Amino acid sequence: MAAAKKNGFDIILSSFKSKCSDLLESDSTFHESITAVNEHLQTESAETTGMTGEDKVAVKVITLMLPALEVLITSKQDDRLNKHDVAINKLQAQVRNVLYENDSLNQYSRRENVRISNVPEADGEDLTNILIEIAGSGCEGSQKERSVEINSKSENLPIFISESDRQNCEIQNVKGQLKVLSLNVCGLVSKSKIPDFVEFISSYDILCFTESKFDAYDDVHLSGYELLPPIIREKCRHKSGGIAVFVKSSIYKYVKVIDISSQCIYLFSIVNLLPSDLLFGIVYIPPENSVYGSVDIFDEILEKIIDITVNKNYQVCLLGDFNAHTGTHDDFIIVNDTILDSLLIDENSRKYMNSINALYELGIPIKRSSKDISNINNYGHKLLEFCKNLDLYIVNGRISNDQLVGAVTTSKNTLIDYAIVSPMLFKCISYFNIENFDPILSDIHCPVVIHFDTSVILESVDTLSHDDNSNVVYKPKWKNNNANVFLENLNDENIHDLVEKLENLDVNNINVETVNNVILNCNSIIKNAADKADMIVEFKPKNSRPGVRSKKCKPYFNQDCYLKRKAYRKCKNLHWRLQRAETKENLIASSREYKRTLKVHVDPMAKMAVFSPQNFL
Repeated sequence: MAAAKKNGFDIILSSFKSKCSDLLESDSTFHESITAVNEHLQTESAETTGMTGEDKVAVKVITLMLPALEVLITSKQDDRLNKHDVAINKLQAQVRNVLYENDSLNQYSRRENVRISNVPEADGEDLTNILIEIAGSGCEGSQKERSVEINSKSENLPIFISESDRQNCEIQNVKGQLKVLSLNVCGLVSKSKIPDFVEFISSYDILCFTESKFDAYDDVHLSGYELLPPIIREKCRHKSGGIAVFVKSSIYKYVKVIDISSQCIYLFSIVNLLPSDLLFGIVYIPPENSVYGSVDIFDEILEKIIDITVNKNYQVCLLGDFNAHTGTHDDFIIVNDTILDSLLIDENSRKYMNSINALYELGIPIKRSSKDISNINNYGHKLLEFCKNLDLYIVNGRISNDQLVGAVTTSKNTLIDYAIVSPMLFKCISYFNIENFDPILSDIHCPVVIHFDTSVILESVDTLSHDDNSNVVYKPKWKNNNANVFLENLNDENIHDLVEKLENLDVNNINVETVNNVILNCNSIIKNAADKADMIVEFKPKNSRPGVRSKKCKPYFNQDCYLKRKAYRKCKNLHWRLQRAETKENLIASSREYKRTLKVHVDPMAKMAVFSPQNFL
């Protein structure tokens, strides 16, 4: 009986073991495997022939326990899978971090380092020598030049680099800019006290003012500029007119005053800044119909320029208010080929006989444009004759922003302010423009702006006051890494005291001082903790950093001045956008109000400076 039981049970166990082995070698899932074993046992246990009662009970017990075993194994398997999922997610996160770091290194390498490919590496070789050899081979051969352009906030600087040999790769030529402003200012003393005027002119290297209305007792100081010796005015019968030239301090060494004996032209030279020395003539010719006007003034200026240029090869640039209407009439003479043929002039020499060829080569229009609504006057005829005699050309309406425009230079839609230059000087002009009319700058005239390319990088103009002793500002900056330090340093006793004060406050008897004290106590608790957690950062305002201009208002510039200036600027922006008669009238009216308000506050301080200097200081 026992042998039959053993044999029957052994057969089932042996069959179970065999089936499990088969399942391990198959590709079935865990659930499929359990199901297959269960079905096999059920099939085996169904055949109970020859089994004793105990064998049958044992088979039934196994059959009943198998589903429970499946549940236990599945639960265990799920737990293990969940743990693996967590581990896999962590691993994926770490892989992503590695990828980010790798990409960051690649970006850094592209920016900061040189990548070399297709160079075999041998044991014991010196990488430094290989790099020197590669660099040297790139510079060998005939001389090469390449142009690199450096862009700054205000201008582009083309740099020409010569690579003539492997030992010498140097910068040959760096172009800077000489920025010149010409303006009939209609009274400089009063304008120099207007912040908007000072801010505008501070962008230029040379300031050429006509109708400054200076006399021996006037003293105008522009920070960062040197005033050239004024024109001798002892014999002058009136205060109007007056030419004043200010030069930035950094280029004062390049300037030489040539002639200041005439009331109508101020002559000075600029040397070693341009390819050739430049003779500047700042001109003011009184209006044609005034008691001081005369066409003979042009002959006087002509003689002075000839006397100076006959002994020295200057390029000439004349700027100023000529009060001449020239329209679009020619300011040049073209020598006829028939005359040149009769004189047996060869082709090479003919290029120099007609200076107009310099304009042709630069692509500059020969015919000028002009929006002047006035007809040509006597001054205009004289100015055109003057240009032809000296072989000079009018810049207006020919180049840069004014090309094919010929913008008017006064609020009366006339063109009487000119820039006149030698033909060879056109290639040095990088910018020319007639700026928009602004009644703060001049009562009638528009600024005339011209830039010259130079071989010297000029220092930026920085005439506004610096506030080097400004207070350092401390600002909070939260740092997550120091959060625990911050929490640990919050003083519990101080917090408890503050809470008690708040609880004991009489809500019916609270004033501003009480509220301020509570706020100060609260701020003190937070600030002390932030200090110890390194969350208070020292910050210096931009306008107090070295090299940054500080727009610190003058003592007289109060709230009233600020509001008038705001209204003036609003009208100015609107007029510049719309360019209508009504917006122009509003601009002029608002500028008068602004200047009148400034005068009310400036004059008392000016008197105090003279009569009570101890109070003024």
